[in-house]
Amino acid sequence: MRVGVIGAGMYANLSLNNYVAAGVEVVSVCDVVPERAKAAAETFGVPNVDATHEELLERAEIDLVHVVVPPVYLATISRDVIAAGKNVLSEKPLGVSAEEAADLLQRAEAAGVVHAVGHEMRYDPLHRHAKNLVAEGFIGRPVVVNARDFTNYATNPKFSTFYSCWPRMVADGGGVMQQHLSHTIDLIQSIVGPITEATGRATTYQTTAQVLDPSISPAKLFELGAEAPTIGTVEVDGDDVVTVLATTATGAVLTVSSGWTVQHPTGLAWEIHGTEGILTLDGEGVLRGARSGEELRELTATEDVGVQGAPDLLRRCGLGVAEPMHLPFMFQEFARDLSQVIAGKRETGAYATFRDGLATRRAMDQVERSTVRA
Repeated sequence: MRVGVIGAGMYANLSLNNYVAAGVEVVSVCDVVPERAKAAAETFGVPNVDATHEELLERAEIDLVHVVVPPVYLATISRDVIAAGKNVLSEKPLGVSAEEAADLLQRAEAAGVVHAVGHEMRYDPLHRHAKNLVAEGFIGRPVVVNARDFTNYATNPKFSTFYSCWPRMVADGGGVMQQHLSHTIDLIQSIVGPITEATGRATTYQTTAQVLDPSISPAKLFELGAEAPTIGTVEVDGDDVVTVLATTATGAVLTVSSGWTVQHPTGLAWEIHGTEGILTLDGEGVLRGARSGEELRELTATEDVGVQGAPDLLRRCGLGVAEPMHLPFMFQEFARDLSQVIAGKRETGAYATFRDGLATRRAMDQVERSTVRA
């Protein structure tokens, strides 16, 4: 598979690194700041740098275009990708409204292109195993789901300057709901089905944040961490704690909470109660389950949902806070899965499609319309 990448900020640079690790060829990269694209190309051996995304889309050899830009620009650029007849991977969330997401889905299906949303967490083996267990009837019909995921991205010096720019601004598609909780909603929906009704409460506790010196590329933030130079503070309005109450098409009741301004992250944890049993995932990344009348026991994922290069994921990850950074391995598996579908070696993959992205976007829009902001 040959990829073109639109956007060369912090996450794009992580993606470039993982495409290389997955054996995927990156043909070209572009960015509105040309120096960023040039630096990324030099670092990862990308042979071409295009001045605009329109120029990149003219490259006939590109099989997939990865759109890695702030959400407010995702729909416009993704429409251009689809119009060019290219398979498209859009970062999350899919647009800044359900209307944008529905339009992208319609366009992608009409064009017959492969379409995916950047929810690489779907490739965590424990979540894939849980999805299979639910589909096989291990817990019967899911009826109650409680999930929570709290991180310190906005307080940890390694991340905090990045989370003071557009990811904290509502107008740009920022806030913890769109930039983090969307992952959790997608994961839960992949296991128990799409949300049909949702309401919630969003809060912004941190109203100011440090601003990264504009001379520093966001790609350098993991390297610089707390040493990243800043130029003062800015007011931010993106939510940093959100709680969602929702129901699924099959009648399950969900509560999902997320935040990124805590001092001590607790990781992703959830419990799914069904008519015949239970599945639980704790913050340490341990999956357990039991059917009616059984004792709760630890469950290990099966080999068929494993991740190349990270066999330990079969027993523990679940995106637990105590685990090593396994997300790069998941993205690499994501890239390999997409390449198999694009090459015609399989009809579908485990990734989130634009249809899944629309379901998540609709749920977030319902929460946004009904939420009470503290």
